[in-house]
Amino acid sequence: MRLSIAQRKNFLYDLDVATSFDGLFSLLEVQSKSLGIDNVLYSFIPSLALDFSQDYKPIFVASDGNNYSYLRHYLDARFDLNDYNIKRIKEKKNGRLTPIDWWSEISRGALFNDEIEVMATARADYYMTNGITFPTQSDTTGIAAVSFVCNEKDRLYIQLQTEIMDDLAFLARAFHRHVVCGDYKNNIFTKPLIKKFGKVEMDVFRQLLLTGQSANSIADELDLGIKSVEAAIHRLRVKLAGKTVEGLPKISKDSLIHYGSLMGISDWKW
Repeated sequence: MRLSIAQRKNFLYDLDVATSFDGLFSLLEVQSKSLGIDNVLYSFIPSLALDFSQDYKPIFVASDGNNYSYLRHYLDARFDLNDYNIKRIKEKKNGRLTPIDWWSEISRGALFNDEIEVMATARADYYMTNGITFPTQSDTTGIAAVSFVCNEKDRLYIQLQTEIMDDLAFLARAFHRHVVCGDYKNNIFTKPLIKKFGKVEMDVFRQLLLTGQSANSIADELDLGIKSVEAAIHRLRVKLAGKTVEGLPKISKDSLIHYGSLMGISDWKW
């Protein structure tokens, strides 16, 4: 059941030569199923989305199976707002990232009722009997994790504790490294945050990130009116983070620059 040294080397080589995110994920799925795993889920959540999650639904990539139906339920019910895994990974920024065994966390009383509902629904309604999440990133740019799901009762626990824990950790880390190095993280998980930006807004945002100039300087640089630039910056603040109950943008201009820098927007290719 364990991955041999040759299989690990072949997996790393195949990741290196993969040319798409779908190709990378397919390799992860095949290797996981060879270890007895039924389904795999992966997500990267940008820090902007974590800090202003009321207006953002995470993007998950999942293998075939019950995951699709559950994820629709998960997103429609906004389970992400009460997801224990997300909360725990976020709290571990720059700290040690340890695997999260879904049902062990429940049995030891670590979860609140609304957090239990997220996992209990997966088990009771979608037959996702056992699951374990491997955090692969938690820093100022965001969090990421690979979750492995097994539908056969008790089998996953035995294997995780005795046989395949190290293999799953290896697969999760290697896959995530290639997602980040290939810039799929931005293209798939971050760019949807700004897909509603117009051309003027994007031009202003880039100029703001590249130079940190005042609205007057940006207006001169882009041959725009000062009011047009100020209005664009206001719209950017609202579109990225939403409004307060008073109708004001939730983030300041400085915060706009901060999050834009974390997402590396000035370096993106369009």
